[in-house]
Amino acid sequence: MTDDRLARLVRTGLTGLTAVALLWASIGVVSVAAVDAGPEEPLSIRRAILYHLQFATDINGTPVDEGTTFTEGVPRILTLIGWDYVELGTELRVRLFRDGRLVLDDAKTVGRQRGGGFIFNFQPPGGVPIGSYTAQLDYNGVPDEVATFVVLPADAPGPTNPAGPSSGTDLIPYADPDDVLIVTRESVLRAGLGPRADEVLAAARLVGDLRDLEADGVTRDSPEETIEATRRLLEAGSYGYLLILGNDDAVPFAHLPNPLGADEVEDLEGWDLPADWVPSDDPYADLDGDQWGVPDLPIARIPSSDDAEVLLAQLRENLSPAGGAFALVNQKRRSQAGAVLEIIDDHMAIDTNYTPPTDAAGIPSTGSSTARYTYILLHGIGVTTDEWSGDVIAWSPEDLNDLAGPWIVRAGGQLGGMTVPYAGIAGGVVNVGACYGAWTLDTTQAPQHKTADNSLALRYLRSGSRAFIADTHLSHSAVIVEGGEPVARTGFETLLWRAMMDGAAPIDAFHAAKVGIAAALDKAVAAGEPEIAALDLKTLRIMVYLGRP
Repeated sequence: MTDDRLARLVRTGLTGLTAVALLWASIGVVSVAAVDAGPEEPLSIRRAILYHLQFATDINGTPVDEGTTFTEGVPRILTLIGWDYVELGTELRVRLFRDGRLVLDDAKTVGRQRGGGFIFNFQPPGGVPIGSYTAQLDYNGVPDEVATFVVLPADAPGPTNPAGPSSGTDLIPYADPDDVLIVTRESVLRAGLGPRADEVLAAARLVGDLRDLEADGVTRDSPEETIEATRRLLEAGSYGYLLILGNDDAVPFAHLPNPLGADEVEDLEGWDLPADWVPSDDPYADLDGDQWGVPDLPIARIPSSDDAEVLLAQLRENLSPAGGAFALVNQKRRSQAGAVLEIIDDHMAIDTNYTPPTDAAGIPSTGSSTARYTYILLHGIGVTTDEWSGDVIAWSPEDLNDLAGPWIVRAGGQLGGMTVPYAGIAGGVVNVGACYGAWTLDTTQAPQHKTADNSLALRYLRSGSRAFIADTHLSHSAVIVEGGEPVARTGFETLLWRAMMDGAAPIDAFHAAKVGIAAALDKAVAAGEPEIAALDLKTLRIMVYLGRP
């Protein structure tokens, strides 16, 4: 979301350790599995919510000249460690190496549990020397994070895209057209596309069995009517995949009850966005009517009814870059992104960037344009769909006379991490963890009609992204540890990425994650954890796959 109401997503009246765990899970921080994990897990993963290591030349309320590239002559480099929660008495130790040689070794003990931080000052006589630096953070003696920065000569060239330009090289397999049912309302597409409708419909017929939901002359413009007609077609055939062609005006999203609706009314006040229901495609392929409404086969949607370029870009076969992975993460949410980043890192090189310091204008200097896979974890909202943002952290010393002591750390605003002009990756698979990341419905507030010029999701699709996987409503992060149950959107993402990294096509991995989060929901209900179950159920309903299956 785009304001500080994000922290009020869910409230709980429970007490004790479970209450703490559920509260943090509800506002996007930690799961019961993370708190109760066995002693083999690093303590920082089980018991702390730390931010990404930050580097800056000074601090004045917020970090000054924050980044990972500095120029000779800078008098000092500050290493900042912030947290939402750390146990009292925890030792946080920073060791800084220059070209492999130890140049700073300092440790501080936590005396402020919530919203705190420490600043480690590297200020050698004569300024910080040119070189490559590595900072290692230890949490009670356990290595927790390694981050790097460089100090360059004053005449060194600026940063460039490390991987250079890239064109498609090979194909991530698409579903066999014989296995794909495509449904639309041709009258709506013709009204929106005009003379280009025939071109789009011809392209669709090459992708699967295209059916007009109003071919019998009966008008069907409600979700109940289009869902019923689609189910009849699925039951009469032997399809393995469903593709919905068109946006909400052509084939409406189902309006499913929001399991967290009562807790999200206040958070959505003033946005004119629904709190009591969420948009979902799941009912279109829920043929057995199971308890949670899990679709019985994978569902994809190309959510445009009036942009031929979006539709054609997704109906063609898009070649994928040969590069590895690109990640852009709200630096305050390093702990929540960790599980996904680790899965990707186990299989391929990943260019991980944090916001801040990386803002939208800095995207071209990263490896985003050559990435085969992209993971983004930022804030979003369903009205202003042209930006996903990260938290700017405000720092203030507890004692103005002791700047080496503890600091108070709070969210102090937001920074645009991704905006429409910088979005898009031809052939890449994109997974976005941001509230309303896949919202393409019209709104009562401007911009009312969502297009590729004001919607990041549609911009990615028009660029020819191979797949775009995100959510249609407020979504929730969690810290997921190895061996723990998947929880909320982060749990869904870990299931998705494990399947993709094991070789599953994106649409099959997406469906496997749906089935997996439903299984976790069953376990949460059986364990008597209704708050966790509600998070899982909402996640199941709001995750959508945009693009050709």
